[in-house]
Amino acid sequence: MYRLQVFDGKTTGMHWHIHKNGAENYRAHQKLGKRMDVAVSLGGDPATTYASTAPLPHGIDEMLFAGFLRKQAVEMVKCKTVDLEVPAHSEIILEGYVDLDEQRLEGPLAITQGIILWRTFILSFILTVLPIEGMPSIQLP
Repeated sequence: MYRLQVFDGKTTGMHWHIHKNGAENYRAHQKLGKRMDVAVSLGGDPATTYASTAPLPHGIDEMLFAGFLRKQAVEMVKCKTVDLEVPAHSEIILEGYVDLDEQRLEGPLAITQGIILWRTFILSFILTVLPIEGMPSIQLP
């Protein structure tokens, strides 16, 4: 689970913890010099949401763990514009990419237990399409 701060109609900040898979994938893309395709799942079942925050050992797939909690596999579907899969029963999927070179200021903001995070630079997530289940995809410029 990652924090997204909306900057404008097609850009959010992408914040992930340095010890999580998102940050690991980002570092690999940095070494390759390639932009990082991203899909963000909003909504869905509680087991999938919990699995995305669980402190799992390195290499344990979050969707596998969610399936274990649900006692059935999480159905996955291909995204429309990026070569990734997302849970089929997500309410909204944001598709786009993380720009390896663009960072913006985030914050200040309050998080759990009264902790305040001061302004810091985070990566930019540029949305390319906003498909909503049961509706046509909304292609962004």
